[in-house]
Amino acid sequence: MKKKYASLVLAAMLTLSATGLANATAISYIATDLADVTPGEDLWQYTYIVTGDSFAANTGFTIEFETDLFVLSEPQQASPNADWDVITKESPFYTSGEVYVYDAYALKNGASLANQFSVSFVWLGGAEGPGIQFFKVYDEYTVLQDGMTAPVPEPGTMLLLGTGLAVVSAVGRRSKN
Repeated sequence: MKKKYASLVLAAMLTLSATGLANATAISYIATDLADVTPGEDLWQYTYIVTGDSFAANTGFTIEFETDLFVLSEPQQASPNADWDVITKESPFYTSGEVYVYDAYALKNGASLANQFSVSFVWLGGAEGPGIQFFKVYDEYTVLQDGMTAPVPEPGTMLLLGTGLAVVSAVGRRSKN
């Protein structure tokens, strides 16, 4: 029985490697509702965790902000470290003014992802709060990958998932005996 599971895991790993998904960039976020500075504005911050890729110089990623849901007030953003140049600007992929992007551009090979990226904005989308966004990974001339950001799981969710896996494992062991 163990050989069957080992070969399934090996097959899944080979499939992921062959399709390039094993090294794909993943961008997770934490959305934080900040104290509102201006009455009537709903101020938020996204903190992004980028994993799964080693960025070379002159490559980067953009995260999209639709102008009917977000207001990005500051073009110059704080870089997570000296390896990155970060700005917000109109998206080069859409009609002018429809979408702004948070753009992080690697200034050197192997740009560090040890620090988190963040951007503050005014949310216009209502009480449910902001959610997932589109992102693109690019080099100087080509979009290399498209994707969607994903929320960082809350600790309670991870505890629930771990408990479920433990129950499934226990049931599997008991059924073998």
